[in-house]
Amino acid sequence: MKNLAVGLLCAMSLAFVPAAGLADGGTNALTMNFYLSLDHDELEATESVQSYLVDQLGDSLFGIVQSIQTGAYEQISVPADVATNGYSFWRCTATNRTRWVDIGARVVTPGDTNFVAFGRLFWSDSALISLHPTNGLWAQAGTSETGAVSGVNLKCVIIEQ
Repeated sequence: MKNLAVGLLCAMSLAFVPAAGLADGGTNALTMNFYLSLDHDELEATESVQSYLVDQLGDSLFGIVQSIQTGAYEQISVPADVATNGYSFWRCTATNRTRWVDIGARVVTPGDTNFVAFGRLFWSDSALISLHPTNGLWAQAGTSETGAVSGVNLKCVIIEQ
């Protein structure tokens, strides 16, 4: 088996301190730090963004751990006080290596409704995603186990933009 080492760190924090250059005068900023490192045989990559500041217009956030079942997609119910989706943190809390969860949107076409995934989190994976401001969020769990029907816990934090 080949050696594959991948490290990913996504950190985000709200900072309500002056930050020069922001459109609102610098009083509300979302600070994010990203780090990605890959070392796989001859493949090597390192990417890093430190202290990336974003205007933070919203004043609400939402967090939940939701059990997502296999076999059918289900809606992530974001409350009305988070009126505009902004940045979001996602974590698949599955402890079984055969489980994952897909995050996506529901697409309605004449006579049909489909789930279209835009991301997949394997067991213990995390992701930081800037969401479309108004599209609904859906998820579907998956497993490579034969006959398994139990779900996967998905943690999400959505910050109003």
